[in-house]
Amino acid sequence: GYPDFGSEEYAQEIEEIRRIGGAENTALTTIERTADQEELVFFWLVDDVDTERPPGQWLRIGQEVSVAEEQSLIDSARTLAQLGVAQANAGIIAWTGKWFPGDGQAPQPRPVSVINHIAGNDGSDLTIQDPDWRSFDDTPPFPDYVSGHATFGGASYAVLESIFGEDYEFSTITQELDGVTRSFSSFEEAARENTESRFFAGVHVRSAGIEGETAGFAAAQAILDTLAAPLTGEPTFGTLATTPWILA
Repeated sequence: GYPDFGSEEYAQEIEEIRRIGGAENTALTTIERTADQEELVFFWLVDDVDTERPPGQWLRIGQEVSVAEEQSLIDSARTLAQLGVAQANAGIIAWTGKWFPGDGQAPQPRPVSVINHIAGNDGSDLTIQDPDWRSFDDTPPFPDYVSGHATFGGASYAVLESIFGEDYEFSTITQELDGVTRSFSSFEEAARENTESRFFAGVHVRSAGIEGETAGFAAAQAILDTLAAPLTGEPTFGTLATTPWILA
């Protein structure tokens, strides 16, 4: 659920991002982030206007796996249809959560706003105000909770795992880093790395990422239950289908 802004847990999350998600050291903050963690920030970023964007990155992964598994045309179409609609569901859930948290809650500010300003008068001894802190990646102009990247990743992992299995090993590339390939032992591992990339970028607290991924996974379940579900028995529309399917 929506985090308690004044809680000890939230203060600890902000302090984590101050340490791992800053652009550079300041007088008050020493950054604790490895080169590999910096690489994964940009590997999963794909936010520029000339990139495939996060949903497109996952659609490409789905296409790559479909080709590797030699899916039939109709099965490949079903895979990509389920991926695309699950991500649409995920986007609706994420941005509704960002702007309409409900229960009298205001949209959650980004870590940079808390660290630069709010931490100075939040009444917590656990947070440190650092007016010189900047996020490692540019902070988007919309609320923290929940993470869009994480929600898209959770939805995509749910769909791909349902089709290709829990322990599917694969490698993929990114439009952001030429010549860089990252390998994964499962779609869940890839989705979790995608989620964590936003912490090292300094743009989301941990609960915004983990709960976004969980929400995306749940959003995909309705799609898997209703959209393009395979049918049993013989095809009823000619010889085009190797695996019959239906839009419900």
